[in-house]
Parts: sequence; structure tokens; C-alpha cells
Amino acid sequence: MSWPVVLTSTFRPDPRSATVLYDEPARVRQYATTLDWVTKNRFGHPGVVLVENSGAESAVIGERVRRLQSRGLLVEFHQLNEAIPGPFRGKGWGEGRMLEQVLETSPLLGHHDAFVKITGRLRIVNLRRLSAEIQHLRHRIPSLAFVAQSYVMQPHPFAQIQFFWARRDFFRVHLADAYRSVDDDSGRYLEHALADRLLALADDHPIYVLDLPVIIDGINAWSGQPVQARHRRWRLLLAQFMRRKPALTPLSQWPGRDKTP
Repeated sequence: MSWPVVLTSTFRPDPRSATVLYDEPARVRQYATTLDWVTKNRFGHPGVVLVENSGAESAVIGERVRRLQSRGLLVEFHQLNEAIPGPFRGKGWGEGRMLEQVLETSPLLGHHDAFVKITGRLRIVNLRRLSAEIQHLRHRIPSLAFVAQSYVMQPHPFAQIQFFWARRDFFRVHLADAYRSVDDDSGRYLEHALADRLLALADDHPIYVLDLPVIIDGINAWSGQPVQARHRRWRLLLAQFMRRKPALTPLSQWPGRDKTP
């Protein structure tokens, strides 16, 4: 995998966030675990960018980043702690803003033409397989713009974003500001905003959706329960080795697109 990994994080969530995970030390431990996992396994990536948007200090993360850097690993830690303008719009709004800003400030991202984004508390068990499939597709389609984790057309377009791959210039030009329409109180999340943008761009840009499952080890922020139970992760892992269908489908050909409201 020749692209940096971007891990998004919020050490201290806003009390108005749509989450049940408010325990700051527990959240920090989850981010530290993922940082250790992605640097230990490497997956062939050139480095990791950890970006955080609450401004809360963490000696645990600071020490972890310094230790990894002392071992010669390329790890950047960016913390955005300036005041957020206007009323609170939701945690997806904060994540989108975080991505928009780190794409402008990260030296590592500036030196590479694509990146993988992972929600920082989660570990993608089959990241190596997903990366290989995306790399293979990019060899066939050098202009590949975006690979979505999953996509649902009904009742409204919704793109899951715990994991995605993006060409950096495509994301900066077409997707980086999509978060500005997010408003949790009205039921419009970042997943909706990105899904709408991607659907509008699908006829003119090579945007694909993974048909392979993204196998996730971690806790769901909405429910406080595992994203996928261990037995389900094992079944999904086995199923991906048995799979014979193509691993990715163009969004322009995604089932149900013509019926989207």
C-alpha cells in the first residue's frame, strides 16, 4: 500500500455529539491501540497521520507518537484546537473539517497523491486485502478517484465512512467541503453529504464501491457495542477468501441508482 493512513480522532467529544462514548481515557486507549496496530503491521504504507479535533491534551498519545518516531516510523500528529465558528453541527461536521484542514497542513499527505482514511478508534482487519484490491484497480484505472466502504441508495444516499480511499486532489477539490451541509439535529450526517457528492460525480469520475466487506474490530460510537461481533468477523474473513465476484463496482453502475430520490 503506497498511501499514507489518516486516522481521525476526538479525544474529548462535545457533550452534544451523537455518541455514547464520552469516556476520554477509554477513547484515548482505543486511539493508541489503533496507532500501535497500524504502525506494527505497516501494510506497506509510507506513514501515518493522526489528526485530532478537540484540543484535549493526551500524555499517552504524545508519548506513543514520540516512541514510534524514535523507531524511525513516519508518524505525524496534528491537533486542531481553534474555536469552531457558529453553532455545533455534529461530530461528522467536525470530522469533515478535520480532514479538510489536515490535507492542507500535513507534509506527508502533501508528498503523496492518495490516502486511506480510517476512523481512529477502529482496526480494519482485512486492510491488507482491501489495499491490494484497490492497488490492482488503480493499475487498471490510473485516474481512480475514490473508493467507498459501502453505499446505500434508499431511502436516501448514504456512504459509510469508517474506511475509504481517495485521490488527494479529487478529495480536496470535490469532497473536502461537503461537511458544511452536515447538521446532526436535522438528521443530515457526513455520510449523507459525501454520498450526495459522490453520486453527482459518478458519471464523470471513476468512483468505486467495495463489494468486499470491510471487517472492523472496534466499538460503534452510536451504540457502544462492537461494530462487528467476533464470530461475524471470522465469518466475513472466511467469506472474502471464498469470493469469486469482482471486489469493486463503479458507483455509476450501483444497483438502485436510477431509483434514488
